[in-house]
Amino acid sequence: NSGTRLGLGYRFRDESLAYVNYVTEQSGVSRNGLTVGQKTQINDRLRVYSEHRHDSSRRQNVEGDSYGISYEFTENWTIDADLMDGQSSTEDQVYDRSAYSLASRYRGNRYELVNRYEYRTDNSTSSDELNQWLTANRLKLELDVDWTLVGKIDYAITEENSSTAKVAEFGEIDLGFAYRPTGDNRLNALAMYSYVYDLDPTNQFGGMYLDEKGHVLSLEAIYHLIPTVKVGAKYALKKSSIRLDRERSDFLDATTQLVVGRITLDLVKNLAVFGEYRLLEIEELDDRKQGALVGIDIRLTDHFGLGVGYNFTEFNDRLQTLNYEAKGWFLNFNAEI
Repeated sequence: NSGTRLGLGYRFRDESLAYVNYVTEQSGVSRNGLTVGQKTQINDRLRVYSEHRHDSSRRQNVEGDSYGISYEFTENWTIDADLMDGQSSTEDQVYDRSAYSLASRYRGNRYELVNRYEYRTDNSTSSDELNQWLTANRLKLELDVDWTLVGKIDYAITEENSSTAKVAEFGEIDLGFAYRPTGDNRLNALAMYSYVYDLDPTNQFGGMYLDEKGHVLSLEAIYHLIPTVKVGAKYALKKSSIRLDRERSDFLDATTQLVVGRITLDLVKNLAVFGEYRLLEIEELDDRKQGALVGIDIRLTDHFGLGVGYNFTEFNDRLQTLNYEAKGWFLNFNAEI
């Protein structure tokens, strides 16, 4: 999984802050989100906030206003609750959306646990009402100074209100180990196992297959050859079952492999260029795609930068949510913690 959050804030009163946040996430359904809001600290534990949000993803766009409260039960444990009123839109439909969510974040000395639960209703004059239940759960555990365990469980289901027919369902379970040595950080690596079940919405295509379920193993690493040159590689294997027509076909086996090679060259301070070679193969379909990706990285601070470039291939580099509409210009935000 990868994602970045960029935020700017302005304190216009001692207890009040206005802010703008931009979030990009390559997890579950990849999305980009822009939030403009303000929050006010009522006392040492309680604050209230209001926001205007715009989220865009491959499947839908969402825009609306939300209002919430955040309460710190202890120094380590925070609870958030909010409601949102707005609109969601797909290629052929616009819905009025209401959403209610509850989130918990607990930070220990060596671990962090985040849980979020949400209920949504989408109403349209031209179609049936949709009910959606979602949960997102994250775990980060520092095993020692060099090794970190990361985990994720996401689940979402959408049903028609009149018939309780299942319109869409998505689930993803991730478990991985990150290696970031503190003594010598020339090598960084991440190994990940994922299980994905994706019952695509019946009223849109949204991907190469209508339905898919399967297992993904991936390994990626970056190595500093010399101070000005970094090389990286990624290998991922997915063993899955796909179904092209939910009403008339059974699941078929598919084996997908992804290979990525990357090189980054530091030109001057805070400026680097990078290039990638990508290869994607689906064995049972005898399908093979390959190509390049190029770009530049600009380091804005010691821990934050942005990248811009062009993807000459049609696909992205995440088998959990493989996307064949990735060709073109891209903008990335990169953060190091």
